[in-house]
Amino acid sequence: VHLQIITGTYEKTLHGFIASIPLASNTSPSASEIALPATFSDTFLFAAHTSPLRTLTISPSAPNTKKRILATSSADERINLYTLSTLLPPPSLESKSVLLKPTSSASGRNRHLGTLHNHLNTPTALLFTPNRNKLLSAGADGQIQILRTRDWGVLSTLKAPKPKAKPINYAKDYGEGYGPRIDTFGSEGYGGGSGAINDIALHPSQKILLSVGAGERAVRMWNLMTGRKAGMLVFDREAVPTRFGNEGLRLEWSEKGEAYAVAFDRGVVVFGMDSKPRLRIETAPRSRIH
Repeated sequence: VHLQIITGTYEKTLHGFIASIPLASNTSPSASEIALPATFSDTFLFAAHTSPLRTLTISPSAPNTKKRILATSSADERINLYTLSTLLPPPSLESKSVLLKPTSSASGRNRHLGTLHNHLNTPTALLFTPNRNKLLSAGADGQIQILRTRDWGVLSTLKAPKPKAKPINYAKDYGEGYGPRIDTFGSEGYGGGSGAINDIALHPSQKILLSVGAGERAVRMWNLMTGRKAGMLVFDREAVPTRFGNEGLRLEWSEKGEAYAVAFDRGVVVFGMDSKPRLRIETAPRSRIH
């Protein structure tokens, strides 16, 4: 069994390697009693971004090609695109790991396709449609971009409304004699802070998109057929306990699209298509959800 593993690092590099695991024979002991001698071989090492990587996604496989498209994002506001080969490395390299030097353009059969500059702040979520013809990207600028993978042109832009500004009580919010924290300066002009999109999830029908944003206890539903917002589910305290967190961080549809899960800082809630909670998941002891 050969597994291609791709990692994005705080060192701003993109590292790919293949893990080769031999199949266990029928006469061998149970899997829990043996340690399979897996071998690893490097396939690529890219100097991908100027900031630590935030997210990455890879396109689904296609029957007529051995190539996959990898998209990565970072706080440098860029989305980098790479073409990856699914072919195994030469036999001479399968049994050993080769130290690679970071490169910005090509590494073996894997190459850098180009860079997208569609967001004004950090791209926070990326996903390909199952048919590989579209790439969806969401960002801290409150925008969701739908791009055509044939030429990477923007087909549509969805904009999440920013929450209304609230008056600031400096003495109460920041302490007497102190102003706002440094990390709040400059965020409003680029859509950072409240209004930023944390994650998106595409329905299996490819007609509905869900999103969760910073500073909102809610999930938004988008109609991709019309390119407009279709609805919004605001979480009350009964559906989502306050101990779970103040905003949704991750989204995931079920395989058949009959339910979706929203991950918060310290809990997960599964909702049905009727917008009613079906299940709540909480760690014990209580800890953050990653």
